[in-house]
Amino acid sequence: MWSLGCLLYELATLTSPFHSPGINFYLLGKRIMSRKFEPIPEGYSEALRGCVDRMLQIDPNDRPSAAEVCEVAARNAALHTSI
Repeated sequence: MWSLGCLLYELATLTSPFHSPGINFYLLGKRIMSRKFEPIPEGYSEALRGCVDRMLQIDPNDRPSAAEVCEVAARNAALHTSI
């Protein structure tokens, strides 16, 4: 889930959540462990922003399950689908 959260973050922002110019592996690890990243911009839905934030939790027990992520995706896809 954490890796998928990183991927979704990158797709939304076109940057890695923990990247910073000139960062080394030690500082990268510190940024990851402190969850130091810019939030996804407000132009995106609260559902996406909240889901990605939950996916990037340090403790795996605090991350959503695959079923929860699919449910959020399906619920929001239904809001944006016209039949």
